[in-house]
Amino acid sequence: MKIVLKRNYFTDKETVFLEAEDLKVSLFKFETDVEAVRVQNEFGYIIVLPFKGQEIWEASFNGRIINMYRVGKHAPKKNGALFLDSSYGVFFFHCGALRMGCPAIDDDHVLHGELPYADYDEAELIIGTDGRGFYAGVTGKYIYNRGFGPCYEAHPVAKLYSNSTVIEIGMRIDNLSNYPMELMYMAHLNFRPIPHSRIVQCNPWTEEDMPLREYIPSHLII
Repeated sequence: MKIVLKRNYFTDKETVFLEAEDLKVSLFKFETDVEAVRVQNEFGYIIVLPFKGQEIWEASFNGRIINMYRVGKHAPKKNGALFLDSSYGVFFFHCGALRMGCPAIDDDHVLHGELPYADYDEAELIIGTDGRGFYAGVTGKYIYNRGFGPCYEAHPVAKLYSNSTVIEIGMRIDNLSNYPMELMYMAHLNFRPIPHSRIVQCNPWTEEDMPLREYIPSHLII
């Protein structure tokens, strides 16, 4: 089942919108006027920004916030466009779809592409059952249409399951132009490390296996 989310459903006071089994969905707006959907079960919750990148702004399970640490009281920006100004510290965001990652020395694309904080045209609440069980989540549609260039639709999804800490995240990109489209996509997670933990990797810490960047990316030049 899908329920269209309209902007006037969101207010400054968090309000329960739907309850089913152990899942509860509530809607609210941050003090910055950005709409948010909280989907929670007995183990924790995710907060999705339905009209701003469909990011998972925050995730918390078993009493612990698991996304990257943010300094001070931080809220998403209403008119933010750049990743570093608006999305830094979120648990999850979509990257791409035409370019993603850090620009190389001869690139001029925005860090992580246009998707991280895109203004979505439509947002929907989804409820149903699949092979993992009963779920509630958020999906939507973002149309990218550049004059004389690429045109596509992005259809993300984020689901939280009943009696589970599993989050299912997906993205479908539909090319709407009459020509082939280059596609680069990355699902970007920002987990918060456990204090005094260590990084373990299978490849050696050598110059051949761990090349260092030889120039400073533009987004790090202040």
